[in-house]
Amino acid sequence: MFTKKALLCASLFSVSLLIFSCKSTDVDSVDSYQDEEQVTNISIKKDTTTSSSTSKDHYSAEKIRGNRSFGERLFNVNKYTKDKTSNLTITNTLGSPKVKKSTFIYKPETDMGGILVHYDTSYYALYLAQAERNVLISAVKNYLADFENKNLDKKLKKSDRVYGQVNGYEEFGIVEQMMTNCSKPKIYFGYRFLKDHPYFCIYSAKALNLAVDQKDKGAVKYSVDQKYYFTKAQAQELAEFLSDENIDSLASPAEKATVEDDTVDEY
Repeated sequence: MFTKKALLCASLFSVSLLIFSCKSTDVDSVDSYQDEEQVTNISIKKDTTTSSSTSKDHYSAEKIRGNRSFGERLFNVNKYTKDKTSNLTITNTLGSPKVKKSTFIYKPETDMGGILVHYDTSYYALYLAQAERNVLISAVKNYLADFENKNLDKKLKKSDRVYGQVNGYEEFGIVEQMMTNCSKPKIYFGYRFLKDHPYFCIYSAKALNLAVDQKDKGAVKYSVDQKYYFTKAQAQELAEFLSDENIDSLASPAEKATVEDDTVDEY
């Protein structure tokens, strides 16, 4: 017969197993980084060569509209093509990391590529044109080098801006099929530690909604601040997708064989 002491121990053991089995699965595979006590942190200087200094607008209305028909624009369709899905991390209202699905997207017949993510209460399609894509690619390279050389500083203020700043373009809305809002936010590249794990960071700052009358009291007047976090592998995957070589391949129309193009018989 079990004694009271034995029954108490068994109960405590069962509770421990239950707690362990309920561990959160919100955090994706993360990158390991040596403990701060074992590393001499080096202050990171912003690489100004990765900043977009041009004032030219790479997101003109003509480019955004493209060759879509009146009907496509009316029903807000065919604004982008989807490539493949990946993961990234955001933080919830309590600051805890949460893994989200993202989709790599391309705006047809342009130099614009980016990501589609459900962030907060809305869908956001965030795009970068060619010059800005190349700044992001350089930022990822700098991050990987700083990671490898143990130059990432947990205490650095505004570390999410150290790799440069560019202009971006985004479309957003509560439903993916109805992303009728748009803005041209400042985009910052950097890194941040979440739960002692480092992530490459893309920070899209709050920006004016260009698709509404700002005098309309019921209008969504701004996009929200968005911070997207990527492991090394995820950042490299995004950089490869946004490379000139890949975007150029998506921009080139596929060759379609027709009867007229084929060899014909002579008589």
